[in-house]
Amino acid sequence: MPQSENFFEKGLRFSSDAFYPAVSPITLEVHYGQICRAHLDAMRILRASYPELSGLSVRELLVRRNLPRRDADGIRWHAGALYAHELYFSSIAPLTGGYPQPKGELAAMISQDVGSYAELAFRLREAAEMLRGVGFVYLLLDASGRVKIRSLKDYDCPSLSKERPLFCIDLWEHAYFSDHGPHPDRAVDTFLSVLCWSTVEKRLYV
Repeated sequence: MPQSENFFEKGLRFSSDAFYPAVSPITLEVHYGQICRAHLDAMRILRASYPELSGLSVRELLVRRNLPRRDADGIRWHAGALYAHELYFSSIAPLTGGYPQPKGELAAMISQDVGSYAELAFRLREAAEMLRGVGFVYLLLDASGRVKIRSLKDYDCPSLSKERPLFCIDLWEHAYFSDHGPHPDRAVDTFLSVLCWSTVEKRLYV
């Protein structure tokens, strides 16, 4: 089974109250249990219609150019949703208090390309507030290996053949609205409070 589908099939590795009070149990249950499940079910239906896609990972679908014309938009939409949500959910861990901070090589790269941790947090909040509509804010390595922040609408993904996403922050309403209201900057702060930097750092090498 392709990686993203397998990730969601296993179920969330945390209890629904693992992130409370930063993320309420109902938000987590709707976000993971309903939204992600809907995209997973839709992707399975699309795959069943095109046997040539059955063995491809979600990432391979997103970089593939010759998708079936009739359902190309739907495949990219649901594949983008699954990719982004896997990156999001695999980047977080239960609260440990305060705001975890990057270490080692990743910390040095962020310092060089973005600035201090405070500057990184500010730039992420700024990107979230400037996003028109819904989408994700990505921290990624660009084609030259520099750390960049990028806002992408809906389920659009970075250029996965040229860029390496390190994490993404979900700024669809289902991810934060019931907990924080119309305040995407608070969604960024919540994410940073549960971000597992050791997991993110491993993405520098894979």
